[in-house]
Amino acid sequence: MPRPLMGSSGTSRPPTSTCRPRTSRPRTATSAAGGGAQQVVCAVTESRGVSAIIGLCFVNTTTGECVLSEICDTQTYVRTMQKLAVFDPTEILVSPAAASPPKSTLLSIIEDYVPGAMITEVPRRYFNERSGHDYIQQLAFPDEVASIRVAVSGKFYAISAAAAALKHIEVSYMRFALHSLRIKYQGSEGSMLIDFSTVHSLELIQNLQDPKSPDCLFGLLDNTVTAMGARLLRASILQPLTDLSTLNARLDSVEEFTQHEDMFSQARQALKPVLDMDRLLTALITMPVKPSLKHSEQAINNIIILKQSLSSIAPVYDSLGSARSWLLVSIRNICEPDQIEPVQSLISSIINEDVAFSKSPLDLRNQRCYAVKSGVNGLLDVARQVYKEVTEDVHQLVEGMSKEYDLPLELKYETGRGYYLRLPASEIEDKPLPAVFVNMVKRKKVVEFSALEMLKCNAKIGDSLAEVILMSDNSIQQLVEDIRKEIPALYRVAEGIAVLDMLLSFAQLCTVQDYVRPEFADTLALKAGRHPIREKIHKDRFVPNDVYASQQSRFQIITG
Repeated sequence: MPRPLMGSSGTSRPPTSTCRPRTSRPRTATSAAGGGAQQVVCAVTESRGVSAIIGLCFVNTTTGECVLSEICDTQTYVRTMQKLAVFDPTEILVSPAAASPPKSTLLSIIEDYVPGAMITEVPRRYFNERSGHDYIQQLAFPDEVASIRVAVSGKFYAISAAAAALKHIEVSYMRFALHSLRIKYQGSEGSMLIDFSTVHSLELIQNLQDPKSPDCLFGLLDNTVTAMGARLLRASILQPLTDLSTLNARLDSVEEFTQHEDMFSQARQALKPVLDMDRLLTALITMPVKPSLKHSEQAINNIIILKQSLSSIAPVYDSLGSARSWLLVSIRNICEPDQIEPVQSLISSIINEDVAFSKSPLDLRNQRCYAVKSGVNGLLDVARQVYKEVTEDVHQLVEGMSKEYDLPLELKYETGRGYYLRLPASEIEDKPLPAVFVNMVKRKKVVEFSALEMLKCNAKIGDSLAEVILMSDNSIQQLVEDIRKEIPALYRVAEGIAVLDMLLSFAQLCTVQDYVRPEFADTLALKAGRHPIREKIHKDRFVPNDVYASQQSRFQIITG
């Protein structure tokens, strides 16, 4: 019998941190979402008086998102704890008034419910409403400033929390480029409240017996192929939607995928090469407090990765060519080539067409070296020629030493060591290496070493490469500055892909498990309803149950 698909959904004292290591609880956002470790800074401020009004601001420095929220909470702060569960902050900022003895009730509850987060005390002046408005004006997308101001109008505590979070990040970690941060206000309306204990007891994100087991609701639903889709799925489970029109739009899309297998397969295949655009775009909009050669190298890497990522959007657009449901059509329009063409044109004007990202350290170094087109900077071309000549000298050196000492020398490269030599251990056995070779290290079946001339070449290569990177940096930074003007469109593409990936994940589950679409009404009726995890574990012995609940019949006893 088909089963229903669940609907988804003023002191000048310096900042101090309490010593709270992040080892107390598993990092579900890291392990489950599949997007790598995230840094989420949360600022919390509370009203004075009987009524508990909590201002929250979450800034994900990994995905470039800032979410403000103001909650009228109870004395147990259940809604505040639910927000913290959704965003899973790595660092929580509080004012001296909350941290100094006697410690505030809110902070005590936070420490109990979020034991893995680092609690940081920041100056009271950081929580400044005027500064919060200034940050919104400076960092939000230009076409969204007005709507954000309307959304946060009168939200004193949320705006103050935003000021504290953004100021702390600016002082301690990084700066965001102007008009490049996704800022949104998120109230408690339109979503279901699920407290910490319920998330834990129902095993929504993590299995109770084995934290690494996929036997939880997230593990069941997670057929995503992108990190963005996995993050959205996790957030949707912890904070399910209650807006009927949005739920039906998602269900329409899932139903269309289940009825059109070709479109489903093409869309899913098109998403597989898509990289984590949220993380990439955040790298483009953030600026280091202290620029260095390493940051210049990473800036070139980011442009190369962006170039490759944009080329994977066209197949996603093509795969949705026959889509009819409103949500899928909207995603298709967001991924239309015209939306990303301005960025691609900017990149192609500076970056060589054949440059591609590589995981090989040596290949990636060469890609960085030749990323910027010839003719853009004459001095850059000269520096690259020096790099090329010294690299050729290394190869000639190895060839000459191989002939001179009659040894099958193999040239290897590592980022930290540069070029070095390798030789099968059987070639020398107990014989000593010629005196020209230095820094010998024995491995299992090989011997690794270098030579004085090679060490000199490595130093020359390092100097010439640093010169290439620094000369390329002017062109790259100007390119990044131009791309930042198009960041809103790129973030929309990333959000569209995240939604698409989640919908495809639901469709995959429906196809495999033969689930059916639910109908929303005043009566709850399930035919052959089953616990999805129990059914997975006890396939042969599991007995389904029919469930009926209405205003007149609210209590049932199930036996067997």
